[in-house]
Amino acid sequence: MIERMTRIGSRLIAAPRALLQPAAGASVVRRIFGAMLTVGGFTILVKLVSTLKDATVARQFGVSDAMDAFGIAYILPSAAISIIAGSLNMALIPTFVGVRERKGLAAANQLFSGVVTLSAILLGIVAVLLALIAPVALPLIGAKFGPQKLALTHRLMLLLLPTLLTTGLGALCSGALMAGDRFALAAAVPAVTPLLIFASVLGLSRNCGIYTLAIGLLAGSMVELGLLAWGLSRNGISIVPRWPKLDPATREVFRQCAPLTAGALIFSGSVLVDQAIASRAAPGSVAALNYAAKVAAALTSIGANAVGLAVLPHLSRLVARDDWAGIRRVLWVYGRLLLMISVPVMLVFCAFSEPIVRLLFQRGAFTVQDTHLVAAIQRMYLLQIPFYILGILLVRAITALNANHVLLWVCILNLSVNTILDILFLRWFGVPGIALSTSGVYVISSSGVFLILMRILKSRENPAPNVPDAVPAFAVSEAGL
Repeated sequence: MIERMTRIGSRLIAAPRALLQPAAGASVVRRIFGAMLTVGGFTILVKLVSTLKDATVARQFGVSDAMDAFGIAYILPSAAISIIAGSLNMALIPTFVGVRERKGLAAANQLFSGVVTLSAILLGIVAVLLALIAPVALPLIGAKFGPQKLALTHRLMLLLLPTLLTTGLGALCSGALMAGDRFALAAAVPAVTPLLIFASVLGLSRNCGIYTLAIGLLAGSMVELGLLAWGLSRNGISIVPRWPKLDPATREVFRQCAPLTAGALIFSGSVLVDQAIASRAAPGSVAALNYAAKVAAALTSIGANAVGLAVLPHLSRLVARDDWAGIRRVLWVYGRLLLMISVPVMLVFCAFSEPIVRLLFQRGAFTVQDTHLVAAIQRMYLLQIPFYILGILLVRAITALNANHVLLWVCILNLSVNTILDILFLRWFGVPGIALSTSGVYVISSSGVFLILMRILKSRENPAPNVPDAVPAFAVSEAGL
């Protein structure tokens, strides 16, 4: 056993050396590493700004009913942003890269403008639908909220709905920048929103109360969209909407987006389930859950952004070239490297969970009792870090392979397991059990995605006889098939 652990450790330690090996695909690995450093560095900066914002919000509002209301009010808009905008972003990049490789920047620009137009229409429709269902959905999510608290939640949600459009279009712009290997601006711009929320809380909270959070969030998303559009224009890509031609490339984007959206919609139910179950526990449980998730979310976001944003354009190019050995090399090198980094980080933050919460939040309305509860929940959330980040690498590889349909079944499994574990763990461990359930889901899902990805790669490397390799629809049209 000791010898086996020693061999495993030596292989993990050897992972960074692989970045410098001059084997096939090494240049791609090094470029990904550079992009990861850029994205990771700016993401850390963004999270530091967000931490300052969170500490200010905690000092001003604590775990009050107003914070509960804001947390529930933002669930549906943020879920819609994650589901639709995030799916469009991931579906756009492989096709955008393929069109630019085959037809040039002008064709890629036309594709992007058409996708932006259709996305704006879709996001607007969803925002209207959310406004219509809010009077029915919010009482279900916040089941123990009183009439005044529900009314406040409803007003906050209506104020937050425009962020669905601005943040959604911003995500598309960010994806187009990264598809062109312009990572710095896309990674730095998300610092704008927490900065404006921080300024709003300092300057407006006495007069506007909890509404200052919604005002800062909306203003930040608008400024971010403007900055990203400016960055695209400097790289020859216009965000000006054009009525799209439903050519094969545009259809391919939405064809790949459909399973991503469906899967994300199903998996977002996990957040709704977590919040709904927490709302049935003691008052302040929703706010405590949200505070406890922030450090783990910051750490996973740094890793996920650095990996997911940097790796997808490069993997998409390798897929376009049928470079399966290069793809396996990227997965092997970065899989080992991510585990080597993330496991120690997780252990350290778990050990110092309570001091971290005390440093970040324990002031003003945030009491010592709140610190104990939030720290316990935070430890459970932190357990997900290695599996979440590794899962991002694997999922991006599946997206680059245009095999997003398989992720739908993974999301169905995740929601089912999360719901069962939430109910069981809440009874056994209290509110920290909800966070433990989330970490357990990522352990299971990352293992499942790995097995699926290996099967897909094997089928692409060794296609069935007399069956042509699967290619995107826009590539088929170019071949005249």
